[in-house]
Amino acid sequence: MRIRTLVGVTLTALGLSFAAAANAESVTKKHITDTFAGPTIDQNVWAFWGGSDAVSISQEHGGLTFAIDSGAPNDFGSSLTTRCAASGDFDARLAFDLPQWTLGNGVWLSLMTANPSGFNAYRVSWAFQSGDSYGAYFPPVDGLTIPAAGNSGTLRLTRTGSVWSASYLDGDAWVSLGSGSGPTNDTQFTPAVFNLAGVLPFGGTATTIRLDRFQVKADRIVC
Repeated sequence: MRIRTLVGVTLTALGLSFAAAANAESVTKKHITDTFAGPTIDQNVWAFWGGSDAVSISQEHGGLTFAIDSGAPNDFGSSLTTRCAASGDFDARLAFDLPQWTLGNGVWLSLMTANPSGFNAYRVSWAFQSGDSYGAYFPPVDGLTIPAAGNSGTLRLTRTGSVWSASYLDGDAWVSLGSGSGPTNDTQFTPAVFNLAGVLPFGGTATTIRLDRFQVKADRIVC
């Protein structure tokens, strides 16, 4: 199974062309942050969200929840895309919980880029393997795949010059998922939840994913 297939299809399925809605006006702030503390999705942070009738999105009690119905068809996808973009070097992080999560459910949670598309760090539960994994993709090269445990975590994507890197938090330490070269243009971000039947089918169990915090620190933020 190839993550390049996953990424290419998913970006199309999630309609990430909406990410181009952000303009190139520079602002002085150097970070994008959302703790999901408000009663509704913050439209100052997110330009687009949604993508699938099979996945509901709600925000309350300091978290944003994706709820996947047990009867969801294969190839569902739902996401958010930042309104603003990181310029230059950046450090993007997504903290999450998995309150309802079954091994072998065939679901990905991914911290993706929307422009350029395809770069991502992810957590997945494989339908044909034992347990979960963390992984990454740096087009056109796969990163590492490392066994995952627990029902919470943090995904991380960074860029220094033209070098992109991915990692996940294990206790107090970041574990590398590899790195690769990539473009240096302004970059938007897309936390996404999805299934791709061409890689593995949906397991047919109700699944709930909660985002606790999203943050990008960068040389500059443009909106």
